Amino acid sequence: DGCRTEEDLDSDGDGVLDEIDICKFSEQDRIWEVDTEGVEYDENGVPATSGSELGCHPGESDKDNDGVVDELDALPTDNTQDTDSDGDGFYDNPPPSTLADNCPLDWGSSTMDQKGCPDLDGDGWSDEGDKFPFDPNKWADETDDTDFDTILDLEDDCPTIAGGSNEDRLGCLDTDSDGWSDEDDLWKISDGADAFPNDPTKHLPEDENSNNNGADGNNTTNGTDSGDGNGGDNLNIDTSSNVILYSVIGGILALILLVIFVLWMLRDRDDDDEYRDEYAEELLSDEEVVKGIFRNKTRQKVRDDHGYASKKANVEFGQRPGAKPRMQSGEQKQYQDTGYYGEESRYDSYYGGSGGSANVGSGYTPTNDLKGKIGDDGYEWLEFPENSDRWWWRERSGDSWSAWE
Repeated sequence: DGCRTEEDLDSDGDGVLDEIDICKFSEQDRIWEVDTEGVEYDENGVPATSGSELGCHPGESDKDNDGVVDELDALPTDNTQDTDSDGDGFYDNPPPSTLADNCPLDWGSSTMDQKGCPDLDGDGWSDEGDKFPFDPNKWADETDDTDFDTILDLEDDCPTIAGGSNEDRLGCLDTDSDGWSDEDDLWKISDGADAFPNDPTKHLPEDENSNNNGADGNNTTNGTDSGDGNGGDNLNIDTSSNVILYSVIGGILALILLVIFVLWMLRDRDDDDEYRDEYAEELLSDEEVVKGIFRNKTRQKVRDDHGYASKKANVEFGQRPGAKPRMQSGEQKQYQDTGYYGEESRYDSYYGGSGGSANVGSGYTPTNDLKGKIGDDGYEWLEFPENSDRWWWRERSGDSWSAWE
């Protein structure tokens, strides 16, 4: 590049000075792949999935320092594994290496009793350990307890490792006995594992602040500590209480509105009844109030013009104008005549009747010699007494008069 070697501070010209370049002589045909910023490592020295060592391309970078370059490393972020011969996502090196494959030469998806072994029914149990290899809903007998932790295999999330966890998983290793299981290859802190497996007073990551003074109180006080540091005790405070409170308030408001509506309807009906009572009392005479108790008044009947009067007969009890009146019970007749049931007849009061059925000569029933007018319907009609709006009828002259009811 025109400079002496001792003057050249970037030997491969990748933009990374030699003093910090981990791969000072990268191949020129892959210079464009060189990572000029470098991969990031967490506090435990675990590299990020993306990125290469500073000044290196994937074909020369070994960010997990296991001796296998990244592009050939089956697990470039973990220095315990580098090969996955059967390609099932579980790796060849045996436990305690990460995601160790119990069947490194046979593709498999089992995770419960063994990892990476054939599992025909897909229930997580390897065919070798599954007592019902063709039934995805059964894998053990009801009384089986492989790890002898008193949690039956059918319910145990870690059937081959004795444990007492009961919060995130059931029956898995729980070093601090706080109910939250320890992290393992398949169950990470992000899944719910204990971020502090040796501290029974907390289980969530320290940067988890979403539960401060609320549900799942973790790392901060929730009523059992002074409020400083991470002294909370992981109480599971149910935030659904707010929902319950809002529901109760809503129910009370709905009940109040219902009561107001009912009262308003009753008041409106009382006002209407009072109006009708006042109107009726204006129409009633003293004789129409029996024993001081209000009775409904039969209002004046407006009659059609049948040729015998300027008013038509009022239709009561389903009868039609101009039709021959049908017989009615005494109680119906009394109510039709007077507007009362079982009380003194209005017309008996006026005309000296007895309060029962009217008789000829009582002043209540017209005599046979009285003449009326022949209506269009062929019947003879008579208003008696005059201007009383009480009508009588008969088929032929000389017959007894019958009250129109």
